Order: sequence, then structure tokens, then C-alpha cells
Amino acid sequence: MIPITRIQCASMFFAVIAVILTVAGCNGQGSPPSKILTSLQITPSNQAVGVGSPQQFAATGRFTDGSTADLTASVTWKSSDAALATINSAGLAKAVAIGRPQITATSGAFTNSTRLIIVVGSSLPVARFAYATNMIDNTVSAYTVSPATGQLRANGYSLVGKQPYALTVDPRGKFAYVANSGDNTASAFSIDPASGALSSIAGSPFQVGTAPLSIVVDPSGSFAYATNAGSNNISAFAIDASSGGLTPFGGFTFFGGNRSNFHHHRPVRQIPLRGQQHLEQCFRFCH
Repeated sequence: MIPITRIQCASMFFAVIAVILTVAGCNGQGSPPSKILTSLQITPSNQAVGVGSPQQFAATGRFTDGSTADLTASVTWKSSDAALATINSAGLAKAVAIGRPQITATSGAFTNSTRLIIVVGSSLPVARFAYATNMIDNTVSAYTVSPATGQLRANGYSLVGKQPYALTVDPRGKFAYVANSGDNTASAFSIDPASGALSSIAGSPFQVGTAPLSIVVDPSGSFAYATNAGSNNISAFAIDASSGGLTPFGGFTFFGGNRSNFHHHRPVRQIPLRGQQHLEQCFRFCH
């Protein structure tokens, strides 16, 4: 019998251990491979809130093994415009002003974003100015509004296009838009926050379809739409938040039925007016 030295015994022992570990690894009983982040998702998506309201966002990560995890507390949150919305490290946003800021979450090389659509809050401000279109003399009359009685006081007028049929004020109260049915244009104005006076915006009037009968602005103040009775379609524009200028959506045509028209969410009244003003006027209030 061949004697086994201590060194040989030790070598055999470690060889057996190595075989056991190898077999365990092949059977899937070893340490699991580390999972790697493959995508990031923000919820809710394109949420609408009123000015002054909070909105909690969540970030969910998906990994290589198919699992998901809540990464809300570990991602980096960012708002594209702190003047419209702020957001803290926990994903809690605060709506500051009307608009559509972009909310972004970032984890390493992965980024996901959504829009926070901020509209007028539940408490509507008291109207301070009012405007009426005058189809006969192609003007817009401006008024100041008494906060106590609602009485109107004339505050001048502005020239617009031919046969102004409809008028709207954006929800911020910064800009006014007039649909001119006689020359197929939309006049755009900035509103003086102190006096309510209208000043023409660079590039105005803007071309729309044939015989526009209404014009509206979406609740976030980002887009304007004019319905055109003559061409039976809708002209769509993006609004520059700083200047109020209109940029048409490239490559899009929106068709409607005969004599398409919008029913606007802002207050509208049909009232008799004196002079050369049409009896059925589009009347808009501005805060």
C-alpha cells in the first residue's frame, strides 16, 4: 500500500471541494447574476392639474431578468421650466403656472419624460377686461370690467381683419386671438396686464382656412385652433408662450363637417351693442 502524505491529502481535499462547487454552479445553485436596468417609465403620463396643485410622479425600472422595481426615490427628477412647475427629489411636483412643462426622470444612462399639463385652478379669477368683435367696421372694442358690479367701461378699440367673427383670450390672460371670416386670417394681440389694451403681435395676422367662424385656445395655453366654414377644416397652431405668435402644425390637415364650429369653455354672451357693432357679438372676458 502506497502511503499518502499530508500534502497529497490536502490536495485531494481541495480538488473535491472544487468539483462540488463546479457541480453546484452548473445546477444553478450558485450566486445569481446581477440584474441590469434596461428601461425607465414615469407615471402618470401627461397628467392635467390645476394651478397650485401638487402631483406625485413615480419612476419604475425594468431589468434584464424581467423584474421591475420602484426607483422613484433614487432617480434624478427635473422640470423643464421651474416657472411653470417645480419637482423635488421624491418626485412630488407643484403646478406653478399654466403651461405644459416637461418632467424628466434619469437613472444612469436611462431617461424618461412626460408632460404636466397645467390649467386654470378651481378658483376662477375675477374678470378685469372684456372684448367684443365688430363685424361692420372691422374692429375689436375693449372694456374694463367693474369687479363690484360687472359694469363695462369703454377702453378703446383695435383694428383687425375683415369681418371679425370670433375672439378668444388665452387662459393666462396674456394674448387675444380674432378669427377674421372675411379675409381668412387670425389677428393676434398681446394684452397689457395693467390697462387691458391690445397690441398687435409680430407676424399678425396669421393665415387660416376659408371663412373662419371660431377660434379657441386649449386649457394649457399651448395650442390654438380655428374652424373654417368655407374650407370645412380646422387650422391648428402652436402658441409661443413668450410672444403669443402662432406657428402652424406642419403636415397636418384636420377636416370637419359642414360649417365646423367650436363651443368654447370660456364665458360667451350675445348682447345688443350700439353704433356699427353687430347684434350677435363674440364677447370674451379676461382676468
